[in-house]
Amino acid sequence: MLKGTTFPRHGLLVGVGLFAVFWLNVAQNTLPANAQQRETAEPCFLLSYPGAIRSESICLAEYTGYDKSKDISWDHPPQAHYRITEILKGPPFGRNPTVKYEFHDSIDRTMPNGWKFSDKMMPEKDSKWILFIEVAVPKRGMLELYQGSYGRQPATDENLKQLNGLLDKYNMRNTHS
Repeated sequence: MLKGTTFPRHGLLVGVGLFAVFWLNVAQNTLPANAQQRETAEPCFLLSYPGAIRSESICLAEYTGYDKSKDISWDHPPQAHYRITEILKGPPFGRNPTVKYEFHDSIDRTMPNGWKFSDKMMPEKDSKWILFIEVAVPKRGMLELYQGSYGRQPATDENLKQLNGLLDKYNMRNTHS
């Protein structure tokens, strides 16, 4: 018997086994069966608003700037700063988050030939964005966005209409923002 428990060891093993079987069924029923199917199916869903709304937090924000550094590179993105104007989905958190400003999405990480960082790659100050925050807990002092750069979408009327339609359709909108 395990210390500090009131159930027999075999009961715990059965529970863990059932949990594993459950997750295997979920994976088999939601993910394509082989690698070739995954290569064609996942990007279509993952780089879409129906995929992005699964993020823990979705907010509207204004870009305020970034931390300048000589170490910025394709694989070492800058720390971008935003001012949250509205939290559409998810828990409340700081109004001025620091976000990992990736230059690629998580599907295609290939660096273009001759790529070199410049200030022109950053958004205009006070521009408006939709941020899909995968997990509302910072890693290394920065929030990570859904699928890298895809988690940062311009807050255009068309994008907001699409996002609001999906949030309403699936009843995901915050009622306390």
